[in-house]
Amino acid sequence: MGALLIRHIVPADVRELFLTDAENTAFKECKQGRKSNTLPDETVDVLSLNYLISSDATFVKTIQAVFDSLKDVDDSGLATVYIKLLEEDDKGLEPPDEGFNDHFHTVFHNLINAQKEVTNHPVIGMLIDHKWNTWGRRRFALNFLLYLLSLFSLTFSVVTAVMADNVRRYDTSLQRARAFFEITLCILSFYRLVTEIWQIKRHMLDYWKQFNNWIELLSSSIIFLVLILRFTTENAHWFVLAVTYVLWVLRIFKYAAVSTQTGAYAESLRQILIRNFVPFSLLFIVVNVAFSGVFLLVLKGEGSLNTHEETSTIFGILFVGLRTMIEAQPIVEYTGSDGYGTAGIIVMLVFLSMTIVVLLNILIAQLSDTYSEIQGDAVKSVRANRVAILTRLERNEWQMLSYIIDTLSQCRCTVWLLSLCGCIKCDPVNWRPISVGNRKKYYKSVFENIDLKHQHQSYTTLLEDMDERIHELRRLQIKTDLKAQTLKSRLRQLDKKN
Repeated sequence: MGALLIRHIVPADVRELFLTDAENTAFKECKQGRKSNTLPDETVDVLSLNYLISSDATFVKTIQAVFDSLKDVDDSGLATVYIKLLEEDDKGLEPPDEGFNDHFHTVFHNLINAQKEVTNHPVIGMLIDHKWNTWGRRRFALNFLLYLLSLFSLTFSVVTAVMADNVRRYDTSLQRARAFFEITLCILSFYRLVTEIWQIKRHMLDYWKQFNNWIELLSSSIIFLVLILRFTTENAHWFVLAVTYVLWVLRIFKYAAVSTQTGAYAESLRQILIRNFVPFSLLFIVVNVAFSGVFLLVLKGEGSLNTHEETSTIFGILFVGLRTMIEAQPIVEYTGSDGYGTAGIIVMLVFLSMTIVVLLNILIAQLSDTYSEIQGDAVKSVRANRVAILTRLERNEWQMLSYIIDTLSQCRCTVWLLSLCGCIKCDPVNWRPISVGNRKKYYKSVFENIDLKHQHQSYTTLLEDMDERIHELRRLQIKTDLKAQTLKSRLRQLDKKN
């Protein structure tokens, strides 16, 4: 209903309706919780895009209708897009304005909680592409290169440490090179650890809701535990180092969104693991436990429990069942002179047919079906991931950099050195740093001559494009039918008059 009403209002009026107007006294008082007869508090909540996006109710159509009002399309098909509504703070200020609240969650930042249909709106897609192409990709690629450097340093350190006679000694040229890369790894880990602590301070409980944050924090902190254990408990240090290496490698999936293709592959893999492997693993556990219990009792009854050492205990049979499923072939000889009795052979044949013939083929069919289903939606997921990446860069890393610069700016000598190196720009009169963050540097409140139709088609599949064309043809048919009915009624009226 809300979407229907919004689409019948002039787009400029819709923009004014949802903007935070600091000069509108009634609106401002209601936002502060005061009583006002002009605009009730409930109306103010509904007239907030952040409320619509964060609400438990589904307002997808309403939000899309508001986003449609942010563009004015001319006769040539080119659009003028107004994005102030997406980037303003709680006072209606834009990023370049003095006094802009960097801690406020803008509408663009809250899109990480929205559905994919919202983040793939043409207006939002245009803003995402603008930020990604102007500065987001470059910053993200820089972080990716730092990660690759840390991964190479960790890999080189692990390989050379295993080759050393004494991991605590650096007496050869190869081991001295290992010391250099370990120092590099510690510096990069410390930088990442400080960044994660900064995010914990800013976001508190929200920080722990993202799985990638857990991997980042654990991998960056455990690396220092490895160095401590190396000089205290050397054997334990190898196991902790193995866990650290696994966590460090898993971080690479965070950077899969550096390109659309790799991001689509990573999203497909994530969906397959969640939607197929987890339910399949639960089903196989039930089948394997049932087989192990029955097989153990049958072997005990026919006196074949000690025929093979692998199947002499319940845990051994469970492991044999797991290996049978993974390797897709029998693990032990179950027939002939070295095999089991008749009952044991029957139970083994039933298990083999269930796992190799039925379960594995079901899994393969599910993987194929899931991949074909989510491949068309993977591009949308990549765009949603880029919203999260850009939000993280704007709200976390750049704010941390600004905090460091503000701290260093207390000393004029430090400001002079940083400006001399080109790290920052400063006021030559007061010797104070000038903020030139990418969020403010590349901000535009109005985008002109934008081909939103072409931009939207690049992120839609052939099936979705055909579906949109069918809906458009239906709308045209309905309009044509209405015109025909109107014309017929007018002709009848003329016939009656004549």
